[in-house]
Amino acid sequence: MLERIGLFDERFKSNGDVEWGRRVFSQGYKPIYADDTRVAHPARHSFRQLYKRTIRLAGGLYALQKKSHDQGLKWQVKFMIFLIKNLIPPIQFCVNTFLDKRLKTFDCKIKVCLVMFIVRYLSGFEILRLSMGGVVARE
Repeated sequence: MLERIGLFDERFKSNGDVEWGRRVFSQGYKPIYADDTRVAHPARHSFRQLYKRTIRLAGGLYALQKKSHDQGLKWQVKFMIFLIKNLIPPIQFCVNTFLDKRLKTFDCKIKVCLVMFIVRYLSGFEILRLSMGGVVARE
């Protein structure tokens, strides 16, 4: 299968697994659930860690979108939709956060919403930076 599909595209700084998975599924391969397999995603404990992760993920999504479309009008429309989605305030997320019983205090709910606003707008600004010729960050 690897000879037919190829390896991960090393140009992706993030979301290479998504791009590779699309190639796998496009060739008719089906996913198999492995109960004994786990993937760990570390929590971020500082703003710097969250910032670096957000920039990396936004860059990976941007590169994935760009690779998926030609560079003509279709790409421009897709890019604008992609950008707008990242600049729309996450109101529904915040409503759901305030309804979530696992978050016990008002202060905690406000902090979760604030983090989502930060992530959303950092992503949007990173997408704009990349569209103006910026280079995707890996850190």
